[in-house]
Amino acid sequence: MSSFINLPSRIIGLLEANVSAREIATGVCLGMFLGLIPLNGSMALMLVVFFFVFKLNRVSTLLTLPLFKTVYLLGVSSLLERFGGYLLIDAYFLTGFWRWFTGLPLIALLDFNNTLVCGGFVASAMLSVPVYFLAKQTALGMQRSYARGLKNPFVAQVVSKIKFINKASAIVTLNRGLDINQAGIKTTLIGALRNKLFFWRRNKGPAKGIHRRIYVVRLAIIAIMLVVVHIGVGLVLSPLAGPPIVNFVNRINAAKISIEKVNVWPLTLSFTLKGLKVFNPERTDQRIVQAESALCRMSPLALLSGRISFSSIRLSGASIDIEGAPDGSFNIQDIGRPAQAAGIWKSVAGKKDWFGRIYGVIKNRYAKKNQAAAKAQRDAQKGARSVAALPRGRRVHFKYNTYVFEIRDIGIDNGRVSLKAADRQSIDIEHVYARLGRIGIDPDNGVKVGLCALRGAVSKAGTPSGSVDIYFEHDTSGSVPHLQLRAELKDVDLNAVRFIYYDSLPVNIVRGALTLNSRTSINGDAINSYNEIYLKNHALEPKVGASPMMGFVPVSTVCDAINRVDPLTLKFNIGGIVENPEFGGFQESLMALIKPYIADLRKSIKNEGLKDNALNSLKSLFGNKKE
Repeated sequence: MSSFINLPSRIIGLLEANVSAREIATGVCLGMFLGLIPLNGSMALMLVVFFFVFKLNRVSTLLTLPLFKTVYLLGVSSLLERFGGYLLIDAYFLTGFWRWFTGLPLIALLDFNNTLVCGGFVASAMLSVPVYFLAKQTALGMQRSYARGLKNPFVAQVVSKIKFINKASAIVTLNRGLDINQAGIKTTLIGALRNKLFFWRRNKGPAKGIHRRIYVVRLAIIAIMLVVVHIGVGLVLSPLAGPPIVNFVNRINAAKISIEKVNVWPLTLSFTLKGLKVFNPERTDQRIVQAESALCRMSPLALLSGRISFSSIRLSGASIDIEGAPDGSFNIQDIGRPAQAAGIWKSVAGKKDWFGRIYGVIKNRYAKKNQAAAKAQRDAQKGARSVAALPRGRRVHFKYNTYVFEIRDIGIDNGRVSLKAADRQSIDIEHVYARLGRIGIDPDNGVKVGLCALRGAVSKAGTPSGSVDIYFEHDTSGSVPHLQLRAELKDVDLNAVRFIYYDSLPVNIVRGALTLNSRTSINGDAINSYNEIYLKNHALEPKVGASPMMGFVPVSTVCDAINRVDPLTLKFNIGGIVENPEFGGFQESLMALIKPYIADLRKSIKNEGLKDNALNSLKSLFGNKKE
């Protein structure tokens, strides 16, 4: 009842106050936006924030909001829903725009993919220009008419009575039982207290600059409240947030994790973890990753875009145990295994050693037929959208990103990596500096890693066995995928790392120290690779069960010749395509090294009187037509 009594006085106060017509018109436009959209979503919350933060005439907003909301409830809402459905669903030429627009920071949180919100907001934006100018001219006309009307004694008397009724109503509402004098005293006391508390506002003239449009003091109070919340959540409420975080990660991924302590810092969008452990989902007693502490920072832009993305994760005291299985898989694969897929690694399970498996993965991924299928799948996912019915309206989801969980950068300082084969052979990489980047995790698509760098010292049962420096980068943003691989090994004990390469070589390496420099790029399916191999203190022997011949030369002869060359240097290129690589200069370099040691074999073959055609074949092999 009091609100109806106060309504005329509010209008009179609006006309008497020194309020510009522009502020009144802006308040009317805000009332229209609030009136033509649902008031139970994030878009309405943002408009309410505008209502309190920006300087506009709030009385005009409160007066016009019921009018627009009444029109909305009387049937305009159905028209706005159909209009929003046309924009989001039926207008296919706008699909690319909506996918981009609804993925923008902050915009992604404002319910633009709701047909009611989209229709109401766009309609309000279209009507805001004529409504603004109409409200501005109406306000100017009413202010001039009111000023002229006060010159009439009858009008002035009516206005005085309305003001008196409003004042009496305010006093009764303020404190029932107080008389007018007591209410006046109370008002005076409150005013004096307010002047003491807000001393910086005393004796100030009209607001200038930014203060004319924004309430800076209110923003400062909000900032102080946010700091209090930041400290309270970080130090007090964080233990309650630990289990939900763990449950969320375990739900979207196959691996299981445990965390001893979590501290969440909301203002900086970061949290610290103590005692992080990641277990193999197939064998929950097998730990794959362990870290004493971790500092994780979330990406604010991604969070405002409705996605979960970590800008950086730093691990200290990290230990990673990678173990191969007899079926050709690795335990670390299960951390990012898709929910309904076996993964690409299973397709190369026939490869026994680790080098063969890794090459098989690269070959399958960069084969032209597989690239076409992967691109078609990405394009289909990129254009996908789904429509879900709501109690009122519809919600349209645009497939903005194929991965629901992203990590831009993971850093490990002074860590340890253990590599163990299925037959229990193992090596350790100590003092590890590692970096992983552009990681995507999805229940349906598994895990992608766009960048990997690792540097450390190799040891076998505590004995130093060389050093390794590997850099890998995979980019699928262009029309064709691109890979860069750099590998640098220095004095690596080949006997210690035998399980990595054993099945990929036609000979058995008894001992040796390897230094390798390799630069490889794959663009589409084309290979461009330059390699240098330095081998010293080595001993090779024929592999049991392998082919006894290398071309026209017995493998035993090749091994004996290589064993006599110490150190051994080979430089060669690899070209062609991943399905059929071409080794340029490798055979020539190898044969040039062992050629001097084949002379005895050629003489013995000649002395034994072999047929001329066999002798000519050997001559042709070594490029010599003379006896």
